[in-house]
This record gives sequence, C-alpha cells and structure tokens, in this order.
Amino acid sequence: MAETDTFNPSTPGALRAKHGPRWQLEEDFAQNTLDILDSGRNLRKYEAEEAANYAYRVHMSCPLDMIPDALAIREDNLFRDPPAREYEGSKYADLIGKLVADADGEGTSLNRFMRRALWARNSMGVDIVTQMTAAPEGMEIRSKADETNAGLRPFWLQFTALQKVDWATTGSNIYQWVRYSLGEIPAPSEKDGPPGIRQFLTLTPETWTKWAQNIEKQGKDDAEAILVAEGEHDLGIVPAIKFYCGESMVPGEGGVPLSLITRAAVVARCAMNLKSQADMDLLAAVARWVLKGVASDQAPDSLGPLMLWCTESIDADLDVVQGSTQPITEKREWLKMYLDEILRLLKFRGGMGDISGNQASGVKLALEMTDLRNELLSTASEMEAVETEMMRQAVVMATGDKIPKDKNAGEVLGYTVRYNKQFVLDSAADLLEYMKTWFVDLDSVAVNTPMLGKALLERFGNLLIRNDDPDAEQAAIEIEAAADVLMANDVEPTDGDV
Repeated sequence: MAETDTFNPSTPGALRAKHGPRWQLEEDFAQNTLDILDSGRNLRKYEAEEAANYAYRVHMSCPLDMIPDALAIREDNLFRDPPAREYEGSKYADLIGKLVADADGEGTSLNRFMRRALWARNSMGVDIVTQMTAAPEGMEIRSKADETNAGLRPFWLQFTALQKVDWATTGSNIYQWVRYSLGEIPAPSEKDGPPGIRQFLTLTPETWTKWAQNIEKQGKDDAEAILVAEGEHDLGIVPAIKFYCGESMVPGEGGVPLSLITRAAVVARCAMNLKSQADMDLLAAVARWVLKGVASDQAPDSLGPLMLWCTESIDADLDVVQGSTQPITEKREWLKMYLDEILRLLKFRGGMGDISGNQASGVKLALEMTDLRNELLSTASEMEAVETEMMRQAVVMATGDKIPKDKNAGEVLGYTVRYNKQFVLDSAADLLEYMKTWFVDLDSVAVNTPMLGKALLERFGNLLIRNDDPDAEQAAIEIEAAADVLMANDVEPTDGDV
C-alpha cells in the first residue's frame, strides 16, 4: 500500500525558481511555433498600451532569428553519418546490443535517443538518467540473478532543465541528490480523462524514489506526496549524467546549465519586441485623408481613388496626413544590429555576423568554418564520453560489476563509440573555389604541403558522398590517387587539374 508524506515534491528549489524563466525563454526560441508566438509571453505589454494594439503586435510577431537553424545545422552534421559502435568482443555484448537497439525501454534506438539529447543539450541542457525496469507486481527481487530471470534491464531517461525541480551539489558541482518531474500520468484510454496525477523521481548516490501527487493539490498547504516505489542501486553516485554546453560558474549554482542559445535567446527576444514596435510605427505611417471645411452631415460616406465629389463650400479642403517613417528606419538599423549579434553568438560568420539579402535571392547565411568546426569536434568527443559513461552506469546497474569511472571505462566494458567528425559546412561552389585557389594560384605552396591538399580533396568528397554510401570506398581511392598526381613535384598544376 502506498505511503503518504507531507513532503511536497512539486515545490521548486531556489535555483529552479531563479533560472526557470530563462530556460523557458530558451525552449521557446528553440522552436517559436505559432502557439508560442500567440501566447505573447515573450512580447512585453506596456502599462498604458491598449488591448487592441497589443493584440495586433502579438498577431504580427514572428521569429527573425536563426536559432532553430543553428540547432539543426549542428544536429545534422553530427549525425550525418551514424555513430560507429564496437562491442562484439565485450563480455557485456548481449546487454549492450539491447541498449543500442532500445535505449529507453520503449523501442527508441540509441542513435535517435542521442540525437534528441543533443537538441536538448544545445537548447537548454539535459540530464541523462540511468534506471532499471520495474519488477512485475508481486515478484520479489533479492539478487542480480533474480533481476536477470525477471527480464529486468537498464534503460535511460532524459530530463531537460525545465523538468528538474530541485537538487543539491557538492563544491565540485557533483549531484548530492536531484528530483525530476516525470510529468502527468496519461489517460488510460481515449475514452477516459487523465487521472490528474503527476509523478516525480528523486535520485541519491544509493537510492531512487518515485513520488506521486494530485495536480489539484500542488502548491497548496494540504498538498501531500504519495510514495509509489523506491529502491537501491550500486553506482555510488547519483545516476544522472549532465549533458550541457556549459555550467554556471557562479558559486552555489552547481547544476545550472548554460546552453548554446543562452545569450542568443535574450537578443532574439529584444529583436522580436523591436520588430513589433516597428509594426505599429508602420501602421501609424499609413497615409490618411482628412476632409476639412465641410459639416459632418454633408461629408460623403467614403472616399477613394478615381472618385469625384463636389461641394458648394468654398472652405472645403482635402489633406493627406502621414506619420513619419524615421522611427521605422531607425528601428531597422537596430534590428540589423541585433540579428548580427545573434549570428556572432551562434558562430555564424564574422565578428559582427554576415547576413545579406535582396528581393530576388532572399536571405543568404554564411558560416564561419573554423569556430563552428572546432565546436562540433568538441561536441562529438563529448558525446562519445557521455555515451561511454551511460553504458558504464547501465552495465554496473545490471550486473553489479565494479567498473571505475575513468578514461579506461570503455576498455573494461569492451565498448567504443565514434561520432561523425567529417562536417559539411561549405557549399560545393565555395569548396571548388578554395581548391582552385590552392592548386592553381598557390601551386608553389601546394606541392610542398601534400597533406593539406589531400585534406581539401577529402572535404570535397565528403560533401558529395556520405561515409555509408556504397561508392565511398572507391571515392577514397580516387581522392588518394588525385592527391598523388596533384602534389607530385614534377607536375605543374593547371586549371584542368581541378
């Protein structure tokens, strides 16, 4: 029978309450779909603003930033080729194979699981939690053998920063304990409504606890928690892996993630609000006709182009009144500055960004290769380390074997994973131009640096053919041969070589 407790698991901790609005902003601008825009929560309403004017600004709001594109570019490049995993010789190969095929116990492959984790990491930060499946009701589990016989197995969960309710860390920012929201229990069928119960998961270095709470009671004095289940694990650390772009360095703020878009989302909000003000200025600048010198009962019902109206009044006059467009021009310059800053923060080209456009070609976005490539290489290595630690925790939980958390963990597991490090950040036209410059204009340098020329050819080949393409092996042979010819000291490069 479930026990009750006066403990309130839905109460957010001080750090969650402080940083929650920022994480909500980051989640919003990572997607900024119509429902988010229509909510108006990122568009400030001024105290004296009329409701109709604010509603107009909300209706006209639209995302101008490139934040979703920045997330997609990184995700697509890191998963351009599927991660290469080797574990055939591992004594845990059976278990690892099941985890690779089904990472979350619900049929999600590890590739898809990690791709989703990468998006969450870049947008606000995510914790990857290792758990064991629950024993069937009434079955008593006394040993690891019992767990195996019952078909119990480890699996992983993801919790974004917004799903983390409360936590505590050591001085080294290591979790002492953490509590996550598992969300509302769904309706059991299409004919039934949800039961109105939200669940929570608390983790410590030795235990896990699942709580439930009536949603209507949350935040009230008489709220109580229902202890649903609890258990122990063998890790000796909280089974939660932080997967963040960065972590707050403010003393006492361990476990507070910083994301790829932490700063860019703030600038994007400013840009969206400024654009909405320009919308109102544009509406005010629309030309209006004012009829003077005529009594209101003598004025026509409407006036428009190609209409002729006659009056006997010698005082009648028709003026065109138009608001100034200067505020719109000024706001456009500020908006350009905001968008340039977003590009810089997202590692799109240049110190102040490089965005250009016209009516014919639309917006053209250029990428700064060096910084973005370095970031992607670092992220790929981080993902390899995170996945190896995920496997270590899962194997320890399932078997009870003592596998230390160090650089040799993968060797002990018999498990290695390699993420794609060949990124497509150049267009084919740009790469061809680079190659022409290198092999023709800089031929005297090229013949003495053959490996650099080969790397350039490989980048071009990688742009056209993926590693898992049937023709990839033959392309590699051709690139090797072409590099040998182009870099031979006795061969003069010509335009025809490229």
